[in-house]
Amino acid sequence: MDRLKLTEYVKPLPGFSHENLKIISQYNIKFDFVFIDASHHYKDLITDFELVYPLVKKNGWIAFHDVSPSWPGPWRVWIETAMPLLSSHEYNSTIACGQKSSNQTFIKPSSNTFFNFSMNWAEYLEEIEPDMSAAIKTIIMADGNDNDSKLDNADIKIASMPKHAKFSLREMLKLEASIDPYLHYFNALVYINEKKYNKAIDSFLKAKPSVHLKLTINRRIDYHIKKLKSFC
Repeated sequence: MDRLKLTEYVKPLPGFSHENLKIISQYNIKFDFVFIDASHHYKDLITDFELVYPLVKKNGWIAFHDVSPSWPGPWRVWIETAMPLLSSHEYNSTIACGQKSSNQTFIKPSSNTFFNFSMNWAEYLEEIEPDMSAAIKTIIMADGNDNDSKLDNADIKIASMPKHAKFSLREMLKLEASIDPYLHYFNALVYINEKKYNKAIDSFLKAKPSVHLKLTINRRIDYHIKKLKSFC
């Protein structure tokens, strides 16, 4: 900042963002623009957004970095909370921003709220991977006959997903999205395609305890595990 002669305009505040935001809130300061790019864990990011929101002027802008499935924390905050609260949405690569156009109250989602990562991922893929998106939705919405050929075809399509989709899937599973059972199911299918059968079984078992998994898919998991054990 010294080299670029910005010290007159920039004041660094070392420390954790949520702690500094609480200090700033004690003063009569309002911002035209805020860029949120600290911890990418959901619980930290939603807290930063909650603290930032009242500090932004009406018609001011709030932007988020790394809004993509590969970063489930920012992605969830944007889709679930920021998008409904802000208007005039703008996007550039993985940056998403919106305008605070009203005095609408910030409402923090309940800690018990289940965010459907798998369905939101399917919707995200609609334009770039429409066939993959349709296959994911087929599995998520499966109800009834677990031997339906449509489910078999969807499994095959998901198992052979392109590298960028596989990367996003496994990045999601490293963080908060690991609570979504369908993502574990999809990951198991990919492991089968990679001939990593023990890892596939482990992934199927991670999906099964969830109350959010439909009985149809639970039965398919049992079928897949039984078949896989013959290879192990």
